[in-house]
Amino acid sequence: MGKIWAGVLVGILIILVGVCAYLLGQNQKLKNSAAYTQKPTKTENTLSSPTTSVAISLPPTATPAANVTVLIDAELNLPSQDVSEIRLRNVAPFIDWSTETRPQDKIALIKVTQNGNDPKYPYKFEYTYANGVNGGYLIQRTGGHIDWYYPECLNSCNFSASFKAKYPAIISKY
Repeated sequence: MGKIWAGVLVGILIILVGVCAYLLGQNQKLKNSAAYTQKPTKTENTLSSPTTSVAISLPPTATPAANVTVLIDAELNLPSQDVSEIRLRNVAPFIDWSTETRPQDKIALIKVTQNGNDPKYPYKFEYTYANGVNGGYLIQRTGGHIDWYYPECLNSCNFSASFKAKYPAIISKY
């Protein structure tokens, strides 16, 4: 009877070792796949393009935090009105709002790319903080113009006087 139990235990041990080896191999494949490997995109390779860096020509009232890399996909050949409105209505207020509400978290990257051929939501706005937190939203077009960035607040937004002065169009929505 003892030999049977020993044989069953050895069999179970062999199966467990086999399953562990299989899972380890799958994990290694996943780590080596494109999901974990960051490959440079066309946007990142065109950093020297004048339409790529938004921080160069923000309006005087927009004073984004230093050291924020902002990329607008230069491959899109965007209309100049869209680029200007993305800068003015999304990039600058997002940076200012984030700087006011999350001063401990520095924005490392903002990336704007085309959202397929969707006429209502033509662009994706993605951001990454230096601590790795990231997020994004779709930029809406209404009446031929790019809509403003509207902060999401849990209860109510507590806008500073300088934010209210810079962005009355945003404040009017709250």
